Amino acid sequence: MNNKITKISISFTVSLILITPGFSVVTVGLLTLYSSVKLIKNGFNFNKYDIIPMITLSAYFLSNVPITVIDGGTLRYLDAGIRALLCIPIYLFIKNEIAKGTNLDSTLCTSTILASFGALAFAVYQFFILNMPRVDGFLFSINFGYLAAALAIISFGLSFTQTQLKHYLYLSAIAATVATTLTLTRGAILTLPLVFMLFFIVNVRKLKFKQTLFFTLVGILLLSASYQISPRIQERVDFTIFEISSIASNNVHAAASSGGRLQLWYAALEAFKRNQILGTTYSERESLNIELFKEGKVDEWTSTVPRGHAHSQYFEAIASNGSLGILAIFAMLILPFAVFLNDYRKTGCPISQTGFLFIFGFIIFCLTEAPLQANLIGTFYGFMVAIFYAYIAAKRAKD
Repeated sequence: MNNKITKISISFTVSLILITPGFSVVTVGLLTLYSSVKLIKNGFNFNKYDIIPMITLSAYFLSNVPITVIDGGTLRYLDAGIRALLCIPIYLFIKNEIAKGTNLDSTLCTSTILASFGALAFAVYQFFILNMPRVDGFLFSINFGYLAAALAIISFGLSFTQTQLKHYLYLSAIAATVATTLTLTRGAILTLPLVFMLFFIVNVRKLKFKQTLFFTLVGILLLSASYQISPRIQERVDFTIFEISSIASNNVHAAASSGGRLQLWYAALEAFKRNQILGTTYSERESLNIELFKEGKVDEWTSTVPRGHAHSQYFEAIASNGSLGILAIFAMLILPFAVFLNDYRKTGCPISQTGFLFIFGFIIFCLTEAPLQANLIGTFYGFMVAIFYAYIAAKRAKD
């Protein structure tokens, strides 16, 4: 029974991530409830390998508790962190199932393939048939882009598992990459070649020349074809070049998107200076941004951004949570990245490789946006990290 529940939950959560309006979140919630009941009924089986996963999955929530108390007027600070926190029972439950012999490789591979091709179908329909300027599915286009890119990374990583679905996973990675491109989300699009570069650096001694050449040529072909086929992609590229040249010539205000983010990051740093230990409240950040505008240090738009939102996970963390935010970022992103990378170097496990590539993707995503604050992305991140940790913990328990 537990075996079936686990596989069905993973299948629904991953495969429906971009083609339903939040159904994956409901599935994770139900699995959390089921896992909690089972753990309470059967007892908790903690060991030393559970400490790091629990730190990773609880850090975001815990770092926001002090500022919630200080503010006293809203629980919004806790929204993002509670999603990962609720994945702790899932981690413990799935770890126990894997330790009992449950093989989730095929389930992960199949659901990722379905999710990627579902994302591609959605993207093609909206972009070419509905002629929408940017693909967004049931989300904002930027969030659809991050999730599609995450699926591309997972597909690529899982293609190295011992599975008959290897070639389907290659196609899945391509499908998710195309879907990402059609969102015109620069932060997601630019992340994919960086992830591939990391993969090449880590595996430089293992890779075959033909394999490397194939992946490189496919990537270049996809980017070139996308640019040639769509005028909207050409416009986005031209806009990016214009913003870079504007910032380089010290004309930050002319770069509407990137320039705006730079000003928000500056404001976030100023907020960090106000309270370097616990951070500043949303109302304090809004007041500070208005003050900075009056002093001529930021433009008027920056002074109107609700909650002083920094549009970067890192700057948002230091502004709202101070030094606690820095520790939380380390626990949420750097710590699991290091754990998965270290395990891959020791064991060569493809799931560990998928894990560190997935985390690295989010490390890049978080530079120009705060994706972990989004309901669906934050839930999906916590869920996948719980699964990757469960694989490693179950394997270590056997050893």
